[in-house]
Amino acid sequence: MVRELKVPAGARVIVVGDTAYESGVIREACDARGFRWIFPCNPEPVLEDPQGRRVKIRSLMDNRSTRSWQTIRLAPSQGGFAAHRRRGGGGCR
Repeated sequence: MVRELKVPAGARVIVVGDTAYESGVIREACDARGFRWIFPCNPEPVLEDPQGRRVKIRSLMDNRSTRSWQTIRLAPSQGGFAAHRRRGGGGCR
């Protein structure tokens, strides 16, 4: 879907992801098209930090200043492309 989406030349595209999609495939498709990909992050999983320690994602955010964050508000149910949004509800219908 990301690879075939028709957009006007020069359009800024942000793909909103969720856990229903395999992230590697989506990242590759977005990179190929020059699209940005954003997704929610569960702060509880554990990752390995640069020093090899196993830490929760939440702890990696502790050192960030509030000025390094940018608020983005999306309303997929509104606007000209509302009919194209993915609807939740437990599978295809």
